[in-house]
Amino acid sequence: MSQIRMRLKSMALNLVVLAGLFGGSRLSLAESANPGNVNHLAKVPVGDEDQMMRGFHAPSRDCYPAVYGFMPVERGGGIPDANMIRDLQELKAKGVTSVLFYFPGGVDYVEGGGQKLVFGETENRIEATEEYSGPGAIKEPIPPSPVWWSAEWRRMLRLAAKEGARLGLEVGITAGAGGCEIRGLPIPDEYYQQFLVFSNVSIQGPKEISQRLPLGKDVLLGEKDGLPSYYRDIAVLRKTLQDYPADGLPRYYRDIAVLAIPAGGQVDPSRILDVTGKMAADGELKWQAPEGDWEIFRFGYSMQVSGGWGGAFIDHLNPKALDAKWDVTLGLLLKEMTPEERKGLTYVECDSFEGWGQSWTANLPDEFLKRRGYDIRPWLPVLAGRTIGDNARSTRFKRDYQLTISDLFADNHYARHTELARAAGLKFYAEAAGPHQHQTDLLKSLSRCDVPMGEFWTPGNHRGVGDDSRFLLRDAAAAAHGYGMKEVFCEAFTGGQDAWSVPPFRMKPVGDQAFCDGLTRPCIHGCTMTFWPDGKPGLSYWGVEFNRNVTWWEQAGAFTLYLARNSHMLKQGLFAADVAYFTGEGIGQGMPRKSSYAELGEMYDYDRVNTEILLSRMEFKNGRIELPDGMSYRLLVLKEKEPLSIAALRKLLSLVEAGATVVGRRPTEPYGLQDDPAEFASLADQLWSKGETGPEGSRTVGKGRVVWGRPVLQVLKAESVLPDFECRGLSTKGKIDWIHRHTDEGEIYLVCSRWEPVEQIECVFRVEGKVPELWDPVTGQIREAGSYRQADGRTIVPLRMDPCGSVFVVFRKPTTEMQRSGKNWSEYQSVQEVAGPWQVDFDPAWFYPVPSGMTNTTVMFNSLVDWATRPEAAVKYYSGRATYRKEFDISAKIGSRMLAASHTNQEAVTTNQERLFIDLGDVREVAAVRLNGKDLGVLWAKPFRVEVTGIIKVGANRLEIDVANLWPNRLTGDAFQPKGERRTHTNVIKYTQNTQCVSSGLLGPVKVTEVE
Repeated sequence: MSQIRMRLKSMALNLVVLAGLFGGSRLSLAESANPGNVNHLAKVPVGDEDQMMRGFHAPSRDCYPAVYGFMPVERGGGIPDANMIRDLQELKAKGVTSVLFYFPGGVDYVEGGGQKLVFGETENRIEATEEYSGPGAIKEPIPPSPVWWSAEWRRMLRLAAKEGARLGLEVGITAGAGGCEIRGLPIPDEYYQQFLVFSNVSIQGPKEISQRLPLGKDVLLGEKDGLPSYYRDIAVLRKTLQDYPADGLPRYYRDIAVLAIPAGGQVDPSRILDVTGKMAADGELKWQAPEGDWEIFRFGYSMQVSGGWGGAFIDHLNPKALDAKWDVTLGLLLKEMTPEERKGLTYVECDSFEGWGQSWTANLPDEFLKRRGYDIRPWLPVLAGRTIGDNARSTRFKRDYQLTISDLFADNHYARHTELARAAGLKFYAEAAGPHQHQTDLLKSLSRCDVPMGEFWTPGNHRGVGDDSRFLLRDAAAAAHGYGMKEVFCEAFTGGQDAWSVPPFRMKPVGDQAFCDGLTRPCIHGCTMTFWPDGKPGLSYWGVEFNRNVTWWEQAGAFTLYLARNSHMLKQGLFAADVAYFTGEGIGQGMPRKSSYAELGEMYDYDRVNTEILLSRMEFKNGRIELPDGMSYRLLVLKEKEPLSIAALRKLLSLVEAGATVVGRRPTEPYGLQDDPAEFASLADQLWSKGETGPEGSRTVGKGRVVWGRPVLQVLKAESVLPDFECRGLSTKGKIDWIHRHTDEGEIYLVCSRWEPVEQIECVFRVEGKVPELWDPVTGQIREAGSYRQADGRTIVPLRMDPCGSVFVVFRKPTTEMQRSGKNWSEYQSVQEVAGPWQVDFDPAWFYPVPSGMTNTTVMFNSLVDWATRPEAAVKYYSGRATYRKEFDISAKIGSRMLAASHTNQEAVTTNQERLFIDLGDVREVAAVRLNGKDLGVLWAKPFRVEVTGIIKVGANRLEIDVANLWPNRLTGDAFQPKGERRTHTNVIKYTQNTQCVSSGLLGPVKVTEVE
């Protein structure tokens, strides 16, 4: 009886979700009174809901997405104030709660080139095409914009902050495109990026030397020498050094040391002579050389004045350089801002590092001595290719050098940025993970920020369609988990030269994959601010474009609500992982996406951890390796052939002795020059014994054990760790992504289908004794699973995944039911097709040229057809919203069952037994549906189906459907129009008379369906 009462209570709590889990990709009826505007979402469904359910139905502000607000610079002029204000108002109205102002360099024209992006059902691809070359390309003059950090540019930011404060929007400002570039700022030469140079001459002693030593002209790249492969072009750097003024001196140069070393093979460190004091300021060396053959090395450093995406960059290793840049940028702005303006400005952001590699900074010798414990100068010849001591010691010095550079990036740039921001009452966000950052321990640098950031891209012709180049956020997630940070912020949906061409449904699987990689809040890339007062589609910088000029903007609130629901759920509790991959200092190592470690078979999840997390945050407790904030792991897996410090080995030994299981082979060598090889060997012997005793095996050490040579999956099985997630019955081309969060109340899994074919699968979750609930983030619908079974400590739940579908499977409520044999989805059968003719009303502003003899912009469609196939140019090349109108009758008898309503009085269908839907079939791209004057919400994801129970009537019904397509068709059509008759304004000139129109409109078939 108690179980019956529990089930009845659950049904009562969830009356809002009568449509079932997959009833339609729309806002729920309770939320759809104003589908384009999400301000009404403060209303919460009535019932005894907990915090998590309330937040799912009506997410809090901090769950809604941010956007990049692009303000191109360097041309003088600016965005009209009225446009700025309206842009922000529109973003707020569609659910955006944060705008990050980003200032790319002058925006150029976006051209298509010879490649075309094609979305497919089970793959996306790039095809060669001639569509974007041909006559008629639109090329509007690009409007001027203010110079970066000029008075006018600062005034615009102040206006944005003031309006943001009024609207309740968070406003952020990026510290610079591609990192911290200088771009004309009054920064002293000493604060530019510095790089190490050297020259060497050979002499023979004994004799008195009086010789001018040349300046160094060789850059220290040296991938072959074990140094990082910096992201830079050596030819350009050499040109930088050789472009000296007439006096032969570089613009900025400082000496470091002059060393005399014996010529020949390996050099005994004790025989290196420091003769720096023997050289005059002009480079003249006067020295009594001892007997023997000697090489004289002159080491110095010089500023890097070109390189990267933004030209010159500040010295990221020197906090004084950042202070100097702050003073003439954000510091200046903050001094000018009124208290009202300051209320709107809440954070500063440092974007992905895209400068070239840096090999020196003025204070490096002191920092090296403090951090590594010995003088760097006698070892500098190693960086010039010489061997000091022996190969092993030279290699260990190189690692110490790399580690110091890495630490300075983390502490002197990212941590200093956080200090400056906090002192100003701001937060600091940073894409410290790259993607071009190869000189740092990414986790360490990310940990020095208030909010770590990653990035991910939509498929496109810049980063292609593969996962490896498009998903770069897993390190940000790992840093958040490892260092106890709550949010993983991401540059989201960045595209290529595909502006205006990516609808919400094509963004969904990209966002879902990012959420499964650890994203908690996206920052959509992006919103180019409106320059032309009435220009559409407007200026495009880069990315998918998410602003008031997109054709589907009035329906955009449904998409931001979807993102917010995902964010809300993935902020609950803690990330659930079984494995921690320990990658040592991790310099230049990245873990861009979840499948980076495929050996887990997508059945277990994991994090990457570094030496700092190992040493300062890991302890063995309660049968797991725990972190202070509650994160925990069952296994610690070592990176193969990774050198380890003495401190790391000591900590590994203490964890294993306490009970931990460590998987990995004996490390081959100590990390740095100060790590004693004898102690290293002794610690390794205690963990692995001498020689590991075979290619594979295990060894008990204290309460724990060390395992080597065995697959991680095998070790997990031996530890009796069941798979956290399994998917059965997936099609051969299917792909399921997932992520698991653990809370004190229960378990949350997000399950997503990557592709369009419907998948009918069984998902197995490592949970027992709790009822699975199905939470649909698109519709907001929640219900208990009607079908599941428990076996062997896990719960098996049948699921049907609609095209690119996603669902949260939530386990909260205790149960003793071992199985249920109902249904987890509905089957639909058609009871009536809504056939033509249809009245289609187009927007007069974009319906041109008007066909001869037509007096208005209403076109009768005898049947539902693709706009791109219509004979009227005004329809074929139409972009925007059009409204389909149709009256249709429902008879008193549909299918084999009677409607409860009377045919004579036109009453609505009201019984729960007769659940009816309208299925729109194929829609390109977004639809808003009204039936009999009732707003049914926005449909943006397949299947385009909406429940009409209680709204559809016996007899006459009036159906209205607003459908929005994309901009390419109108841009293509304008390529045929004389310039004075074109109505589009944009810098996207890829669309020509050769471009093929994209499929558009309501394609149907439209049907009334019922649940079988």
